[in-house]
Amino acid sequence: MAFGLCASATYLFNDLLDLPSDRVHRIKRLRPLAAGSLSIPTAVAIGAAMLALAFALALAISSGFAAMLLLYTTITLAYSMRLKRLPMVDVLVLAALYTLRIGAGAVAAQVTPSNWLLAISMFLFLSLALVKRCAELEETIADEDTTLAPGRGYQPRDLPSLRGMGLASGFLSVLVLTLYINSQHGRNQYAQPEWLWAAAPLLLLWIGRIWLKTGRRELQGEDPLQFALRDCFSWLTVALLIGVGLLATIGPTV
Repeated sequence: MAFGLCASATYLFNDLLDLPSDRVHRIKRLRPLAAGSLSIPTAVAIGAAMLALAFALALAISSGFAAMLLLYTTITLAYSMRLKRLPMVDVLVLAALYTLRIGAGAVAAQVTPSNWLLAISMFLFLSLALVKRCAELEETIADEDTTLAPGRGYQPRDLPSLRGMGLASGFLSVLVLTLYINSQHGRNQYAQPEWLWAAAPLLLLWIGRIWLKTGRRELQGEDPLQFALRDCFSWLTVALLIGVGLLATIGPTV
């Protein structure tokens, strides 16, 4: 709840900064602030209230968690004000922010985060951040009068490079998973770790599919996580991955 409130408040702040570019964007102009259905004073008031409540909840959990939330907020605001305009720095920061959430969750739960999980998260979310940039550039290419993605530091000619880096990063996350399955730590954590091998092709299929849809402009500049929430195939993949995890934990011997 604390992270949700904090992230929502910083998204509002980011939208306030992006108003000029959002108002001329084919899709983002429909956002409440850009469309004028939410006034700027109201957005500022809501954002401040959510941020205050987020830190009140964080302090009630622990000072360590509150410190992690403060670090997340600081990096997010730096991203909104400057870092999102720096090519490659922006996507690395986004991947780091998602991974930071895992670290913050570990602090709140008072457990040691797995380095394997952090590595998988960093590569996977870097790939998804690059999906978002490529989807935006695909939309930019469709507009022949535009040479630069609004509010970003990328050009349409960067698309092949970004696509290659994104696919490589996504597949590296699966490689880290397979190395984990074969590691001593993986064998100690699960009763039947051999079942986890089924997760690798599932993830490869999902990553390859979302990149294929990006190339076909079927994401339409949309955030890949937002797309996944409405995508039946993504939900099926999650269900199958949960099943694989259960089989590895309590399932029969392979």
